[in-house]
Amino acid sequence: MIAKYLRTFFILLRVLILLYVPLFFITALKERHDEAALPVPPPTTVTSPGQSLPRHRPGPRAGEMQLLSVPVKRSARIPAWLDRPANKSRGQGSGSQRFHEKPVAYFAYGRDLKAYYANGFFKHFIPFSVDSKWSAMHHIARHMRYERDEQQFKGYAEIWLSSEEAYLSGRGDCEDHAILLADWLEGIGYDARVVFGTYKNEGHAWVVVFEAGNTYLLEATAKRVKSSFPLASALPNYHPKGMFNDRYIWYNYGSPLTTAYTGGQWIRTARFRPAEEH
Repeated sequence: MIAKYLRTFFILLRVLILLYVPLFFITALKERHDEAALPVPPPTTVTSPGQSLPRHRPGPRAGEMQLLSVPVKRSARIPAWLDRPANKSRGQGSGSQRFHEKPVAYFAYGRDLKAYYANGFFKHFIPFSVDSKWSAMHHIARHMRYERDEQQFKGYAEIWLSSEEAYLSGRGDCEDHAILLADWLEGIGYDARVVFGTYKNEGHAWVVVFEAGNTYLLEATAKRVKSSFPLASALPNYHPKGMFNDRYIWYNYGSPLTTAYTGGQWIRTARFRPAEEH
C-alpha cells in the first residue's frame, strides 16, 4: 500500500515539474528580455555629461495661493503660526488649509523646517531629457532609494523634499518620489499631478497622468517598472483626497473611494503664485 502511494506521489511530482519548470524559465527569459530592452540609465551623478544644474537654490518655492473656489477671489498665505518654533517639533507633518470648512490648499514642511504650499515643491526641474514617462520612472526606480522621513531626518515624522532636493539626495519616501516624477514629466510636456490620499488605509502619495482621454496611475515608489502603466480605474485601493501640480491644486469633495480623477467632485480650489511673481 505504501509503495502504491509513493508511486502516485512521484507521478504527481513529475507532472508538476514538467508543467512548472518550463514556465519558470519562460518567465525568467521574458524578464531578462524586458530588462535588456530598458534604456541604459545615465551615470549616477546628478547631471548628464555636459549639463549643469540650474542656478537656483534646490529648496521649495515660497508663495501664496489665489483661491478659486470661493465667491470672492482672495489670496491665502501660509499662516505665521506654522513657522513658530512650537510647531516645528518632532511629529509635525503636512495638512490642509481650510476656508468655510472646505480644504482649499495643502502645505508641508520642507527640509529647512519652514512651511510651504505643496505646489512649491515643484521646481520645473528636469534632471536630463527623456522621451517618455516610462524612461523617467525607470530612472527614478534605479536612482532613488526609499527611505522614511524619520530615518532620513532623525525622527521628524514628515519632511518634504522639492523635486531637485529629492534627486540630489537620491532617497526619500512616497511624496518625494511622486514630486520628482510628476515635476519631471510635467517639464517634458505631460499633464502629470501628485495625488495625496490613502493606499490600503495608510497615507500615501502617487502620480496620475492624463493622456489621450485616459488617466494612468504611476506608483512612483515602484522599484520594478514595466513598459506600460495601468489605468487608474483598475486600481481601487488608491483613495485620493486631492492632487496638485506646479500651479494648481484640486480637492476631491466627493467620495475618496473613487477611481476617477476628473468629474464634478474634483474642484480646482486654488492657483499657486510663486513669490517671484508678486
